[in-house]
Formats: sequence, C-alpha cells, structure tokens
Amino acid sequence: MLPIKRFYLPFKLKLKVSWLFSLFIFSLPQSFAYQSTNESDWKISKESNVTSVEYRNILNSDLIEIKAKTYIDSTLSGFLLFMQDTKNIALWLDNATESKIIKKIDKTKSILQTKFSGFWLVANRIMIIESHYWQNPDLSIEITSKNTKSNDMLDSKEILIDVISANWMIKPTSKNKIEVNYQFIVDAKGDLPHWLVNSMALKSTWKTLENLRKQLPLSAWQAKALSNIKEFVNNSPKD
Repeated sequence: MLPIKRFYLPFKLKLKVSWLFSLFIFSLPQSFAYQSTNESDWKISKESNVTSVEYRNILNSDLIEIKAKTYIDSTLSGFLLFMQDTKNIALWLDNATESKIIKKIDKTKSILQTKFSGFWLVANRIMIIESHYWQNPDLSIEITSKNTKSNDMLDSKEILIDVISANWMIKPTSKNKIEVNYQFIVDAKGDLPHWLVNSMALKSTWKTLENLRKQLPLSAWQAKALSNIKEFVNNSPKD
C-alpha cells in the first residue's frame, strides 16, 4: 500500500476532493474480505482536546480504515433528527449537493440517496443505502445501513460508491451531552489514486466532525424528541 503522504493541491481541487468523506455517512458493517491490522497499529491523523481522527492500513489493500471520535452538546433525539434532516445535510456534510429519502420503511428504517459533486474529469458520486437505527439498553444508539442495488437510479455521469464497512455509535455521557464515534472503510470506485483518496478522506472526516460540533448544538431539533428514544437524565435513563 502506498503511504499516506503530504501533498499540495490547488485550492479548488482541495474543495472538490473533500466530498470523499461524505460518501461514508449513515452506513454500517457488512460482511467483507478486508482485514485490518492490529489495534496497536492505529495512527493519529489529527486530534484536539475533544476530537480525534485515526487510521490504519487494510491488509492486502490500498484502502485504509478510519475511526473518529468527538464530544458534542446534544440530546440523543436531537442528534438523530439532525442527521435525518435531508434538507440540511449539504450544509454540514462535506461536498454533498443534495440528499433525499427515497422510501420510509418504518420509524427507524429508510432508504436514503445522497449525491456528491466530482471535479474536473472525475464523475459525480452517489450513495444509495438502507439505513436503520436502534437504541441499546445502555442508551447508546447505533446507526446501521447496507448498500442498495439501485443502478437504475443512476445517470450515465454518476458512480455508485461502495460502503464496505461503517458504524456510528452515539453514547450519552451526561444530560444533553454525547460522545460520537464513527469507524469506516469505503471504496469510492473510479480511477482516483488511493493515496489521494485516503489523505483527503482524513482531512474531510475532521472537517465534517467540526461542522457537526458547530451546528448540532444550535439546531432547532434540540427542542424536539423522538418517542422511541430514552434520554440520559441526572445520571439515569428517563423512563
């Protein structure tokens, strides 16, 4: 695998390549042949006192696995409703151009389509997934999804990306405060060099988490509640 290296790109190219992290949102683990190296092989890409982004190589592949963590002032319902607000996704998800729910299966499951702009001769990308979330007994929330075969929904200038593995885990740490964890492997497809994809994905992961930290606490969704979600209140679940 080519090492992740420092490189410099024209400003416009940096903005356009940033959509690569956007391909990873709302997705979760499936069966796949990729194997990561050991837990001790995680390398820090960037960190602050509240946010960290790490990566590790995938055996026999040019792809990398990325994991990120940050802390945000938010309710659990506020986080879920914010993520499901498709009209707002393009404002915080790096280089997303539009998003919509194709089909609402039930309260916790839906089919979601998100489009991302390409650059120069690189085709636009599209992600079509079936997304599902649930709350665990410890009040943590997981968001899972799987690729949906929908080539008939693509035009000739779009590439359907492949989410190989991904997992959101949202943990309440105290009242109206959450820990957000995200871990993923994705193949953006096409002919982009993996060293470029990997480097920009790390940068874009950081940018998207920072967008979440700025926008989520101020969202109007913080005043809303989901009837099927229990909140953390005074160090104990709300019945």
